Amino acid sequence: MKIKGKNIILCIAVVLALLFSQGSSFAANQATNLQVDLPYSLGIAKQTVMPEEIFMMRTTVFHPQMNRERVTVQIEVPQGIEFVDANEIWTHEERHQEQIYQKEVEFSEGYGNWFDFLRFQAQAEGEYSFTIKVISEEKTFEVKKVLTVRNNLAITAGDLKISRIIVPFDEEGKYDDRMDQATLLLRDTTLDYYKNLFTGKGATNTAAERVHPVTNMLISFDNPAQQQKLLLLRAHLLDKKTGERIPGLISPQSTADEDNMELNEEYDKIHGLSAFVALDGEKEQKLRMPVYVDEDEIKSGEVILKVEGYDGENKIVEYAMPIQIIHRDETAAWITSVMFIFVLLLLPFIISKKRLKQMKSRWLITAALFGATAFAVVSLPTTFISDFFHIILGPFSFLITGMFSGILMYMLLCSLVILIPYMGIVSLMLFVKMLINMIIFGHISPISILLVGVQAVLLEGFLYGMGITKKTTGERANPSAEKRIVCSLFLACGIADAISTYVNLQAMAFLYRLYYAQWYIFLCTFISGFFYSGIGAVCGFYLGKELKKVGGD
Repeated sequence: MKIKGKNIILCIAVVLALLFSQGSSFAANQATNLQVDLPYSLGIAKQTVMPEEIFMMRTTVFHPQMNRERVTVQIEVPQGIEFVDANEIWTHEERHQEQIYQKEVEFSEGYGNWFDFLRFQAQAEGEYSFTIKVISEEKTFEVKKVLTVRNNLAITAGDLKISRIIVPFDEEGKYDDRMDQATLLLRDTTLDYYKNLFTGKGATNTAAERVHPVTNMLISFDNPAQQQKLLLLRAHLLDKKTGERIPGLISPQSTADEDNMELNEEYDKIHGLSAFVALDGEKEQKLRMPVYVDEDEIKSGEVILKVEGYDGENKIVEYAMPIQIIHRDETAAWITSVMFIFVLLLLPFIISKKRLKQMKSRWLITAALFGATAFAVVSLPTTFISDFFHIILGPFSFLITGMFSGILMYMLLCSLVILIPYMGIVSLMLFVKMLINMIIFGHISPISILLVGVQAVLLEGFLYGMGITKKTTGERANPSAEKRIVCSLFLACGIADAISTYVNLQAMAFLYRLYYAQWYIFLCTFISGFFYSGIGAVCGFYLGKELKKVGGD
């Protein structure tokens, strides 16, 4: 049994020795391999190049030898082909009207692999023969490649063009359907300082915030010649009227502080966006380019976006398109949120259960009657004629419809206050009118509820502050000071309705993305809000005096 075990071990040792010797012999017999791709085209089959086109040659040497070895890679470039550059350093000499480029490559023990890219340019049409050699101590390997240079009249280098640019575009290859195309929407940086303090970033300068792109551009290239090259894209903004370059776009490397910005030789180069893009040889190619802006310099309005592509120092493509620049204003969101919280906190206090219990039944009936009357003389006419006047006057239709929502509405409201000068009576009237409007027309929206709530709280607050509804016992206001009461009603109703009109416009901008110009907001706030409501309040005072003669408390 012992002899048999020794024989098995001996057999295994002999087999392993034979396998090792065969493996060593196989590795030793492996020859150095030379592979040349001319023209190299990123995996796309390309047989010819055109005159003046820069093309690449990839030279690859595989070294499977087990021993250390130094070889010489030699490239014989025919006349008519100019060397442009290479990734590594090559020695050069001229021999028999040919350019010889050489490179010493050293391989260590074991399997080795070396490659390099060389760039050439053909001057004229024809066929050019390249000879590539790998010279070692034992053997020389040689590969010949023939390059065909032909000018295809149907396809020229000038056919490379930018067919389309889409902006805004996100990093995931999507664009927001809610946004108009050719629009650059900028974020609001007003509260960045405080935001950084609360989030723990500290009081960072604005340059650190500008490192992040605000959006992306999707650039579509038409490349019928299937060129492969590295393009330098430069994008900048032009004034729509004069065509002069204006500040706004920046490159990431220019987002330093002012001390570093002084190192730039030309300041106007800061206000431009530049990036390298690689054309892969596809006939149609889409590339994404991040957009960086200087929020302090860029202005709102319509400008021209111009993108230029450079191959070295030569500009070979350009594209211009008008775009709209909009500064995102978060004021509407803040105003809407603050007023919503304001209404939630104060409205329950104004129409609390205790206050409603103190009201007389005829007061509640009178408030409901005035609310129904307001619906009949305000909501109904406004609903039916608003569309008609909007067709004729456009955005200025509020000059007509404001007479109903301003003069008639506040005439009824203030006459009710003169009859019943008690806090909470105005809110009841407004909510009755809103409920009827919801039931009849179905006008239920967050803005309508917010607007009525803001209007009620502001009116109750100003009327109480002006001394109109301070008598919590339900006694009538003293009629001896008519002028003071008229002025107080005018100011209270005018200011309250002006604020509620402004809040309504900001809520429309925040909830429905309906943005208005500042002059239009001011016009609506002053005329429809302050002026019409003040006139209605004055008329309501005298109407209330006459109603007092009809009935008592």
